Amino acid sequence: MKITELKIRNFVKYKNEVYTLTELFQPGGSGYFVKIKNQHKSFCLPANKIKPVKLNESWLQQLGFVKTYQSEQIIRYESPGELMKFDIDFHDAHCMGGLKIYGNTVNCTYVHQLQNIFAFLFGKEAV
Repeated sequence: MKITELKIRNFVKYKNEVYTLTELFQPGGSGYFVKIKNQHKSFCLPANKIKPVKLNESWLQQLGFVKTYQSEQIIRYESPGELMKFDIDFHDAHCMGGLKIYGNTVNCTYVHQLQNIFAFLFGKEAV
């Protein structure tokens, strides 16, 4: 994950806990630092300590997607009100990269990527 991919309010992982990114800064030209928080903690740390959150079915549901189809080969989630679909294809080793926007497939493996695409296209947060 590149630090330049992140936006404020993206979900990230640190020590197996999920946090919301609240600030990104580079003091004195040194490396990047982030401020993250969850319900229990809030702190700053070097940006290279955080990891991306892998997108899965649970996250799709948390981000407002609804399961609309399931077969032995594919599971489809759709975002109500938006023309976004997410296909999980079992032929591709349970791939979680099948975001479809207006018929085009976009590689989307992590939660922050989906959050950023949604914000860019629709001007609002996915949640």
